[in-house]
Amino acid sequence: LKCEMCYAAVGTEIDKMNKQKYKQLTQDELKEIIIEAKEIGIPHVGISSEGDPMYDADCFFDLCQFIYAQGLSLGVETNGLNINSENALKMASMGMIVIGKCHSLKPSINDKLTGGAGLYRYESVGGQMVPSHIKFLIEAGIAEKNLFALNTVVTRDNLDEIEHIWRWERDNKIIPNVEFMVPIGSAVSRADLEISVEERIDLHKTIYLSLIHI
Repeated sequence: LKCEMCYAAVGTEIDKMNKQKYKQLTQDELKEIIIEAKEIGIPHVGISSEGDPMYDADCFFDLCQFIYAQGLSLGVETNGLNINSENALKMASMGMIVIGKCHSLKPSINDKLTGGAGLYRYESVGGQMVPSHIKFLIEAGIAEKNLFALNTVVTRDNLDEIEHIWRWERDNKIIPNVEFMVPIGSAVSRADLEISVEERIDLHKTIYLSLIHI
């Protein structure tokens, strides 16, 4: 994906230089770190990456199974493109905490903000069209266990539906993870998407006064 409001500098010259300078860890090196983490008492491992940690599903699930076998809890932050019904069930079987992404419940707006027109498939959940990973994770029971959150970055394009997104997610036992744009990375060139301070305050009031008791 090429999200317009991403805080990572994916595809920029800085990104290219960093990838040349820093070597990605191997699976064996990651597993060694996990063992060391367990030995010093760390109970949870979170998996994320610049891009998506599920890009290579085989490597991802190999690492997850290793973490699970160590008796550690685990979570992942993912754009959801590589989650199908089978993968969702695997994630549920390990009690995985999942933070997916959905920047709009309008497919055309979500595609625009993620720069991924045609990448997401959309499915109906109770009459609402959503990216397919959301349906698969709900059906796998992850939301029912309060282990499923959705990240939404507030922009000029989706401001008018944040309240609806929040309500829909809570109605479906999904934890809303709503945040404002941070002008770093790819977002530096998209200042036009930022909302004003006054609009941020109004949104806080709307969520607190109208939605906090859902």
